[in-house]
Amino acid sequence: LLGHEHPNTNLTRFMLATLLSDQERYGESIPLRRQELEVAAKRNGCGAHGTLISIRLLANDLYWLDELEEAETLFREFLEDRQQVLKPSDFVIGRALGGLAKTLEEAGRLEEAAAIAQQTLDHRHEHEGPDSL
Repeated sequence: LLGHEHPNTNLTRFMLATLLSDQERYGESIPLRRQELEVAAKRNGCGAHGTLISIRLLANDLYWLDELEEAETLFREFLEDRQQVLKPSDFVIGRALGGLAKTLEEAGRLEEAAAIAQQTLDHRHEHEGPDSL
């Protein structure tokens, strides 16, 4: 009724994708995340806060489905674009760094994964406190 690109339709798509992801049904969540991201980017711009969150969540789901190359690309896109929108202390930055580190580790790029993992620890320690580790 509202249409494919209506904000309420897209919010419902986002919430359903999150529910499926929480149930580890990544094959079902990823197409919804792609659609939600497409609409969010078109409506709000690629660097908008909500769009960046959608990028990170899609990257995370792709990681769990073993789509490592695309997951890495999206984690890196998030981390590059976030400087314009997010505060350095935003906790999702630490989550994205951690996701990128795990993705690189799974891809067998251990040296690079270790460097990103150290950045993750440094970020979380600085912005979330030592108890977050």
